[in-house]
Amino acid sequence: MIAQRFVVPVLIVVALLAGCSKKDEDTAPPADSGSSTVMATPPETPPATPPATPPADSAAPAAASGDPIPLAKLASIFFPVPNGAPETGSWQDASAMDMDGRRMVNFIDKKDYWYSVQMVDCRSKDAKDAAAKPEAERGDLKWCYQAPTADKFKDYPIYKSDDVGKVIKAGKLIVIVSIAEPAHGKVKIGDLDAFMGAMGLDEIAKL
Repeated sequence: MIAQRFVVPVLIVVALLAGCSKKDEDTAPPADSGSSTVMATPPETPPATPPATPPADSAAPAAASGDPIPLAKLASIFFPVPNGAPETGSWQDASAMDMDGRRMVNFIDKKDYWYSVQMVDCRSKDAKDAAAKPEAERGDLKWCYQAPTADKFKDYPIYKSDDVGKVIKAGKLIVIVSIAEPAHGKVKIGDLDAFMGAMGLDEIAKL
């Protein structure tokens, strides 16, 4: 009878211990299986690409170097009476603009202007000074900072050509021939081309 008295309490204790062990198994973290969780690595941000350096302005020719053609040589070029203008007119220098590397002459009859011719050496002082100015303020010197088109007039590259004038490159000089505004409608494009064909471009190109 004494042995039976301790059986029930022992069974109760064993049952409680078994219940606790089962609960611990349910709440315990899973055993390490030897593998580790690999965290996804965010893709590396590529380095910022620096802005592309803009290409050099292909329209702008290389800076001219050396001394400009002396004014005396530019003044040695004589032009014929231009086509479409009166025979009584004459060529007169615009002395205020003349300098080494630049000469301008106007064909005038009495007080009427008919034609204007400029010869510009881009090595002249005012042409170089124009580099620091906006294009809108360069006037006719702007051609020193532009490239000619693919068109040509008697093998000479053309910068501009319209009904009232042409701008071409002849040797070291840019030659600008314009029909003066009062003569618009009187001088035709055929007259302009005929005059330029006879003005001595080959001699100008040799300067």
